[in-house]
Amino acid sequence: MPQSDSCMSHALRNNTLPRVRVRERVRDKVWRTNRPCASHGFTSSRTLSLDGSSVSEVRWSRVLKRESRAMGRAKFRVGRLDHVHIRVPDRETAARWYAEHLGFEPVERFEFWAKGFEGGPLQISADGGRTMLALFETNEGHPMIPQKTGVAFSLDAEDFMAFARSLPGGIDSPSGRPLQIGDIVDFDMCWAYSLADPWGNEYELNCYDFERVKAELIEAERVEPVRYWPRELYARYRNS
Repeated sequence: MPQSDSCMSHALRNNTLPRVRVRERVRDKVWRTNRPCASHGFTSSRTLSLDGSSVSEVRWSRVLKRESRAMGRAKFRVGRLDHVHIRVPDRETAARWYAEHLGFEPVERFEFWAKGFEGGPLQISADGGRTMLALFETNEGHPMIPQKTGVAFSLDAEDFMAFARSLPGGIDSPSGRPLQIGDIVDFDMCWAYSLADPWGNEYELNCYDFERVKAELIEAERVEPVRYWPRELYARYRNS
C-alpha cells in the first residue's frame, strides 16, 4: 500500500481524522490533525465520512484547497455594464430616432421611471434589456450635455455589414456630416463605425468577426477603410 494510503488508514482506524463539513472553515483543524501526513497531501481516493455523511471518491487535497478558498475573502468584481445616462431635449422624440436607426425599444418593466414621476429616465435597449440607454430629458437643472466620451456597442458580422450597406441612412458621423460606408475604421482586431445622434451624443459600433467582414464587405465591395496607425505595426507586434 502506498504511504499516503497508510497514513489515511491509520487516521481512520484511530478516529483521528476529524469529521468536517466541506464548506466550513476548518482548514487549521484539518492541517494540525494531519500534519504527520502532510507531505503526502492525502491524495488517495477514499470514502470519507464528512459530518457523518458518506462522500465517495473525495481527494483530500481538494478538500484542503476548498477550505483554503473559504478561509480567504473573495475579490470583489463588478458585473456587466447595465446602462448609460444620455441627455436629450425630448425623450419621446429621441426614443423614436433610436428605434428607427439603431433598433432600440423601450424596456417595459422600467416604464414607471419614465411615467410615474417627473425627471426619471426612459430606459431603451436593443438587446432585450441587458444593456440600456437611460434617456433623461433636459431641464433647467440638467442642461444638455452631449455624451462624447464614447460608448461602444458590439454587433455580429451580419448586422454590422447590413448597417454598413444601409449608409448613408440618416445617421451622422461625430463631425456632423452623413455617415458613409467608407468611414469604417480598421482596428486590426475589429471593425468600427463612429456616429452621433441628432443631439451630439456619440457612439461606436464594433464587429470582432474581422476576417468575415474583411472578405464579404471590405474586399467584396472595395471599401478603403480608415486607419489610425500603419498596418505594419500590428504585424510586427504579432511576430515579436
